[in-house]
Amino acid sequence: MNWLAGCWQLTGTGTNTFAWARTSTAHSGNWGENVSITALTSGDRKMLTSQAAGACSPRITAGSTYSLGGWYESNQPARIIVYYQNSSGSWTYWMQSPQFAASSGWAHATWTTPALPAGATALSFGINLAAVGSLTTDDYTMTGS
Repeated sequence: MNWLAGCWQLTGTGTNTFAWARTSTAHSGNWGENVSITALTSGDRKMLTSQAAGACSPRITAGSTYSLGGWYESNQPARIIVYYQNSSGSWTYWMQSPQFAASSGWAHATWTTPALPAGATALSFGINLAAVGSLTTDDYTMTGS
């Protein structure tokens, strides 16, 4: 799935010092997105499919499972982080994948969610960095099953 260029949000939680940078290091195409964390007390940083209204957040079917993926390079382990929008329009953190190993070359992270909860209407996901280090991501995918 390709999302519009403006359909991403650079976000995170906790107390950490970080910097985002668009980079010409890409799995495909011309650009990837990099985050570097230089100090971390708690939390993480991640690039998510946008939780703004409109076409940015993939619409889903409650009860279905979805295969989520993306390409990454990182000197620390990473995870796929998932949020869903409920029928009231609020976004809720849902879960995270098992850890993917650090990789100095492009590695493909892929994970299939359990069935989405009743009332879920949209999905937001991304790959996170939760340690001092660097993560570059590109080419996110989502397929339903």
